Amino acid sequence: MKYALLICLCLASVPSAGAGDSEILLGERIVIHSDVLGEDRGVMVHLPDGYEDGTDRYPVVYVLDGRTHFLHVSGAADFLAGANTAPAMIVVGILNTHRTLDMTGLPDPEGGEGDLGGAERFTAFIGDELMPQIDKRYRTEDFNVLMGHSLAGYFTVHTLLNHPDLFDAHIAASPSLYRNDGMLVEKMLAACDRRDPLDGFLYFTHARDYNVDIVRSVNRFAGLLAAQAPPELEWKFACLPGDIHPTTSYRAFYDGLEWLFAGWLFDATAPGADPDRMRSQYAALAAKYGFAARPSEAWVNLIGYEMLRAGRTEEAIGYFEYCADSRPGSANAYDSLGEAYMTAGETGPAIRNYEKSLELDPDNRNAAQMLKKLRGGKR
Repeated sequence: MKYALLICLCLASVPSAGAGDSEILLGERIVIHSDVLGEDRGVMVHLPDGYEDGTDRYPVVYVLDGRTHFLHVSGAADFLAGANTAPAMIVVGILNTHRTLDMTGLPDPEGGEGDLGGAERFTAFIGDELMPQIDKRYRTEDFNVLMGHSLAGYFTVHTLLNHPDLFDAHIAASPSLYRNDGMLVEKMLAACDRRDPLDGFLYFTHARDYNVDIVRSVNRFAGLLAAQAPPELEWKFACLPGDIHPTTSYRAFYDGLEWLFAGWLFDATAPGADPDRMRSQYAALAAKYGFAARPSEAWVNLIGYEMLRAGRTEEAIGYFEYCADSRPGSANAYDSLGEAYMTAGETGPAIRNYEKSLELDPDNRNAAQMLKKLRGGKR
């Protein structure tokens, strides 16, 4: 398969008013040649903060109608990760060429003609060509999210029902479930009746919509899930009456990611919160999602230093130890752990952790200075 890396796509920039000014880059645009589609297809890729400097792997969010939604979904992903209410994520925005053809399915996938019925072909492009290339080019976790709005929401639900193993989670904003005479609603009803093992996560919405068929079909879809959803499927429906059809995607995609990763935040102020609870919380999240769940390093650092400032040194050591255990390649984690041990008056462990930090980052001047003081018997 051939693909070509194009120039970085600058989605936002600041004027060049001085020598210190620089561009603000949100991501890059790549082009993949698709044998399935018989064309070159562009996608936009946003990498989380710190990607270039680390070795972490990340879940991937695939966004349909990428030109419309890539910017705000990338912002939502970064915002949630920055608040430690979700893991950091890679965002892939899929650009359209033949939207109606790609997003629609018919009872017989071979029966589509003209600009309808290409959903199975588009699914094959995503699963067989796009996703392997993203996994090859970037450090990805084996956890993938698909999100789409309106007709792309229809395709999102189509993918869940026809290829349930392709994505781990699906977020559909005001999906056009009335299409094909409500075929997807009927397909979900049949899956519920058969108790098909539909695994994963589904979040879907409708708004104060001018298209009453969307509201009716989505309400029926939500009703049958409420009555007999497959037990393996975690799902949530939300009515967004403050939005109309064109605006609902912005709120639905943010809310969907927030719901998907509910429970990610570790609250160190909660009664009984301690380093052991942090470990157990993220171990449970890893089991739930199937990838190495852990809080952001910045979040653990924040908690650890708050503990040091409060004189709760043993707790600080526990948090920093967890950070170092979960990120053994982080010089900063060992530097912080060295400082906590130094504050506790435990010179030997402090030296060992500063040495480890310096080994990982020979340019860590703070670790070198602290080692000099500690080896000289100074605090």
